[in-house]
Amino acid sequence: MDLLTEEYLTGLILTNRNHENDLVASSTTPLKRNVVSALRILRDTNPSLKAKISRDNAIDDIFLEHWNSVQEIITLNDEFEIKKLNLGGMMVRIKTIVPFMEALAQSEHGNQIRVLSLGGTDIPMSNLLKAMNVTHVANAGNGHESFPLTYIESLYLSGCGISSQRNGIRDLATILQHCTHLKTLDLRYNDLVSSTNHNDVIELIAECLPKTNIEVLHMEGNNINDDIAKGFKVALSSASIRWKELYLGSNNIKSRGAICIADGLKHNETLIKLYIECNFIGNEGTHAFIQVLGNQKMEDNENNSKDDKKIPVNIALQKLWVENNGVGKEMMRELGKALNSGSIIGDSL
Repeated sequence: MDLLTEEYLTGLILTNRNHENDLVASSTTPLKRNVVSALRILRDTNPSLKAKISRDNAIDDIFLEHWNSVQEIITLNDEFEIKKLNLGGMMVRIKTIVPFMEALAQSEHGNQIRVLSLGGTDIPMSNLLKAMNVTHVANAGNGHESFPLTYIESLYLSGCGISSQRNGIRDLATILQHCTHLKTLDLRYNDLVSSTNHNDVIELIAECLPKTNIEVLHMEGNNINDDIAKGFKVALSSASIRWKELYLGSNNIKSRGAICIADGLKHNETLIKLYIECNFIGNEGTHAFIQVLGNQKMEDNENNSKDDKKIPVNIALQKLWVENNGVGKEMMRELGKALNSGSIIGDSL
């Protein structure tokens, strides 16, 4: 590939000889040397990623368009450093990101990544934990250690088989302790709950997550059952909790688990939206939410008892999604009234 020096410096033209006398010009964005070096290391240490990016790619790897030829893998900030790394959905397996993070840490500004998407890559949590401990060399040289990934704001780890990894859940808990700026965490479809790790999952939910600054938590498709739901009761009752949106769809939560979650809402002043669709909470579980919302007493029918009472609580919940839970139409109408809403759910924050 031939480059025209003047146009390359402007970052506007890539000159490509597909054939000896054929020149192809296209709009391009040159990358900083440290960024190119780090991306090359990421590619070369992960064979399936290399195969995906390199296939039929005629653009030189010093340009942004080379790396984003399959999908938008990287997004740059105003300093032309990587602010978002998106490997989710590429159907590649990532064995390690440690050398990549070490390379980024060598630059003057250190690691600037704020969004890290590794969904479906099977990234080992042990490797991600090592990456969290990569020190920004520029600061460390002055006696001030900086762990660049601690500044990450959004972390996407859906479909990474975390529960099947040795100490996967415990490593995840340690990772989250490092991520003091994390706002969004996606753990969808990791089958977190198995017959051997109940205690680890409950500890993750009830003790680890409430100590973070997470505001949006995705936990769909993780085999969460009524016993695990007890952990959400503890978490939602925590004074330190910051959750604004909680996604629990497509789990195995029944009425008893729904009652636990509803109880956790009694003293929660942060959660605005709760998604619990495609579970098995039924009328009894839905009734528990209606009681906690404290809007009005249910009519005297088979779904309520004479002991039902309004519960004076000060909660923030505004939207609740309970579709596909075996809930009757009358109960759904009562839930809508309790939420003072004609519709049960709105758009995500």
